[in-house]
Amino acid sequence: MKYWDTETVEILHSDDETVVVMLEGEPPEGYFVSEDIGYHPTSPVVARDGYLFIEFVMPESKMGDLWQSLDERDVNYDVLSITEGYDVVDSLTARQREILTVAIERGYYDNPRRCSLTDLADELNVNKSVISGVLHRAEGEIIKDAIGDPRDSETVPHP
Repeated sequence: MKYWDTETVEILHSDDETVVVMLEGEPPEGYFVSEDIGYHPTSPVVARDGYLFIEFVMPESKMGDLWQSLDERDVNYDVLSITEGYDVVDSLTARQREILTVAIERGYYDNPRRCSLTDLADELNVNKSVISGVLHRAEGEIIKDAIGDPRDSETVPHP
């Protein structure tokens, strides 16, 4: 097992049960799995007894990518639990949720539309192409979650 090669360790908090530290340096390979799979761990990532405890919120269809990344990085791991209850909204960024909320409130998704991309961009004080890109990525996440992505092969959860 590769431990975190730290350059500095700063204790941010400590009490009888917990020590919160900030580590600077090169983390172990398992830490980079989130970059491989495109999902970021929930906070906090816990380091205890030489192990990282990392929780991800992702659709079941993406779990195969997680197992593959862990295996390719030669990470020794144990799955402590898998729970139901995934909500695609949890996989959206805060900015995607914000822009989707404004779009829904202003009637962008109504038929007929009650506002345009330009209207949304003006209200949010950003470029129209930014709004279009954020909405496109968020819509893609939601649609793929709802009906699946036929490009994904069927994956069997790793034991």
